[in-house]
Amino acid sequence: MLRSTTTSSSHVSMETKKHPKNLWFPIPKVSLKDLPDLLARQEQGLSPSQEDGCGVRVKVNDTQVALFRRGHEVFATDAICPHAGGPLEMGDIEDLCLPHPRVICPHHHYKFDIITGQNVFPRNAPSIEVYPIKVGSNGSLFIAFDHMASSCFNDEF
Repeated sequence: MLRSTTTSSSHVSMETKKHPKNLWFPIPKVSLKDLPDLLARQEQGLSPSQEDGCGVRVKVNDTQVALFRRGHEVFATDAICPHAGGPLEMGDIEDLCLPHPRVICPHHHYKFDIITGQNVFPRNAPSIEVYPIKVGSNGSLFIAFDHMASSCFNDEF
């Protein structure tokens, strides 16, 4: 998993090395300023959770993705919980200040690391996919995939 911010810091996991996600797509209609800054909420003494969820759902490359923001960092995961289809962008974020914050599915409380995608609870549950994000100097967002959806070749792209 590559995690990019407005600086050049990054982290590459073994999963990304096996199947690199290097096809970059712009995320339309959403920029850094449009994402709730969960870290700022926490620093203001507010719960990082919000009534309308901690993240934002977007569709890019025929994939539903949940975006979460912690300061200048943006994380992208599958938007749909693999257990029962819960909307992960509506879930709470746990352990926000730790190196590996987790999203909690609002339906059955499954927990996933938003950096690695690994399930945290319950054990042996499926993991979720995570996607590299780049934040442009103007706050524009880009997401990487390891393939192009067939719809990219349609006239309606």
